[in-house]
Amino acid sequence: MKTRFSKNGPKDILKDEACKIPCKKFFTSGECVFGNNCKFSHYSALEIQALEKIVTWRNQTQSEISVEDGRQAHDIMNEYFQHPVVTACKEVIYPAWNITSALKTYENSSPSLSLILPQHITDSNFEKWGFKE
Repeated sequence: MKTRFSKNGPKDILKDEACKIPCKKFFTSGECVFGNNCKFSHYSALEIQALEKIVTWRNQTQSEISVEDGRQAHDIMNEYFQHPVVTACKEVIYPAWNITSALKTYENSSPSLSLILPQHITDSNFEKWGFKE
C-alpha cells in the first residue's frame, strides 16, 4: 500500500480514494509531481479492492467482539480482573499436558524434561541444572 496508509486508517483512505478518478500521469509514468496532494487517485483497482476487504474484515471482527449485552470484550476482561471469582478449591491443579510414556521410561532424560512435582521444588539441587548460587 501507499505511505498514507500509516497516517490514516484504511476506512478513511477508502472513503477518500474510492470516488476519485485514477491519476493518468501516475499510472503511465509511475510518478506524479503532486504526490500525496494530487486530486486524482494513486491507488490501483486492486489496491482499492484490498482496502475494501480490510475494511469489511475489520467491521466484521469489531462486531464479533461485542457481546450480546452490548459490552466490549476489553470491558468484560477489565471487570473480571478487578473483581475475580475466587473458589475455595484446595487441590493442586497440574498442567493439562502429560509426559509421554517414552520420556517416563527413559532413565537419562534431562531434568527439564522430567515431571515436576511439589517435592522436587523444595529439595531440588540446582547445581545439576547448571545454576550455582
